[in-house]
Amino acid sequence: MVSILADESKETHLYASIKEKFAQKIGVIYEIHHFENSKTKEIIEDVKRANNDLFVHGIMVQLPIPHEEEILSMIEPSKDVDCLTPENV
Repeated sequence: MVSILADESKETHLYASIKEKFAQKIGVIYEIHHFENSKTKEIIEDVKRANNDLFVHGIMVQLPIPHEEEILSMIEPSKDVDCLTPENV
């Protein structure tokens, strides 16, 4: 599982860490990809890598995130954990 985090708020970081602890508890490999002060292009490239990685079965984007619709639309619908891609909505 990959979680994309591009917000610097304490609340968002706390929420992502809670998800990480729960994932570890149930035996899920969970990675947080931090993108502080990153460009949308870098985040999209990371989403594309996760889409193509056979070992990644789920992608979550921690909201809020800059250019939210553009980034969410790049997630492979079958890997969209939160069902936020246009196809899954």
